[in-house]
Order: sequence, then structure tokens, then C-alpha cells
Amino acid sequence: MSMPRPHYTDTPLILCHSLDDQVPDLPSSLRVYLCDNPEDLVDSWMDCNGVILLHASAYSERLLSTQEYLTQNAPDAAVVVLLSLPDLRSRQLIEAGVQEVIMHSADVSQAVSVAQLRKRRECDLQSYLYLDTLTQLSNRQLFLDRLEHSLEQHKRQRRELALVLIDMDRFFQVNERHGHQGGDAVLQAVAARL
Repeated sequence: MSMPRPHYTDTPLILCHSLDDQVPDLPSSLRVYLCDNPEDLVDSWMDCNGVILLHASAYSERLLSTQEYLTQNAPDAAVVVLLSLPDLRSRQLIEAGVQEVIMHSADVSQAVSVAQLRKRRECDLQSYLYLDTLTQLSNRQLFLDRLEHSLEQHKRQRRELALVLIDMDRFFQVNERHGHQGGDAVLQAVAARL
């Protein structure tokens, strides 16, 4: 007869990496997966989309560089930092992309919920910056950014580069005849096909 497994409802998987190689004493109600290094954190996060928990006794440059690595390689991950000792430099972690910095392992559950909410809102704001709200396609700002990066990569790697331009003939007439709602519907239909 097998043991019943605990039932976790709405409990995200917490991917934990301790920079001090000491596993923090976390509440048993949490689902925790221990990761040995930042690369393992990123790989695991890509597999399950959990919340990343970094544990350290105190703020350090290693902790900051680990967060910077996460920001580069898992930019949509919600990150909570659990420090054993209070430190005034924890603001630098927030500026580097951490959603929550806490001092007590008992606060992990609430911090995880807050971190997920903050990250979700941050991602929503990012999408407003780079996506056209009507078509959900990249807007001019994202296009220019990606074009600049592609041109730089083209210069460095001497790879071929292509740009596709789509022009909708007589679109002005659609707007004139059917109004802006008709024109919007056409734009949405074209965007859906792209």
C-alpha cells in the first residue's frame, strides 16, 4: 500500500538554491526542489515555471551576480531572496530584478505569492510597451530594437539577414467605407494569419 501524497492546491513549485550550501528550514506545506547551481535553476524553471528562491546568510556580490544571471537567462521568473541576516544592500537585489527579499523562512509562502503577482504585473507592463494592443504584434519600438540587435549580430557573425515588408493595398478605402471598426477587424484578421 502506498503512502498518500500530500495534496497541493495552488502551491507553486519553489526552486531553491542556497549560496551557502545550507538548505533553509522551509515550511513543510511548500513544494521545494533543490538546485545545485544557477544553471540548474534556469533549466528547472524552464521545465516547470516555478518560483525561484535564493538563500544566503547575507548579501554578497555572488548573490547579486546570481540574480543578474537569472535576469539574463530566465527574465520572466519570479525570484524571492531569503537572507539570514538583515542587510541594507537588499535594495540592490530589488533593482537587479528580485521581487521579494525576506529574513524569515516562515514568510516564504506569502513572499512567493507576492513575487508571482509582481512578476505577472511586470510582464503585463512589458507587453504593453512592446505589443500593439489591437493586433498583439510587435510594435514599432520592439521592431526597432530587434532590428538594431539583428544588424549588430549580422555585422559580428557575417550571417545573412532578411526583412519582410507587408503593405496592404487600398487599406485607406476599407477605413473610409467601413469605418475604423472595419479597418481594425481587417488588421486583426491579417495579424492572426501572420
